[in-house]
Amino acid sequence: MFRDNNVDEITQNFYSIYGSIEGHLVSINIANRQKIKMGIRSLTDNKIIKCFFPEELFEQAREALGKRVYVFGLIRQYLHGEKINIQVQELKVFPEKSASSSLSNIINSIRGEF
Repeated sequence: MFRDNNVDEITQNFYSIYGSIEGHLVSINIANRQKIKMGIRSLTDNKIIKCFFPEELFEQAREALGKRVYVFGLIRQYLHGEKINIQVQELKVFPEKSASSSLSNIINSIRGEF
């Protein structure tokens, strides 16, 4: 017996495109060292997207756990646009809000006002 979500997954058309996803790194799964996975809660649709990444990014990912991140790589998604997963090639951590400058500080700095 098929469940509705299994039928949808089988019958949907997919495509792959290089791009990025921004969100919070909420999980890392190292059960299978051949396929290390992490989950990023997307800022755009609040869904968790499965991310596969190479072992050399493990330490960087571990330190980024719970933080806002940007990942770039090959995204697999449905034709209607919903992202399924990403083969991560690059991972960057956004600075904490307290560490980043406010817009007014940036404008004042450009004007030469401190």
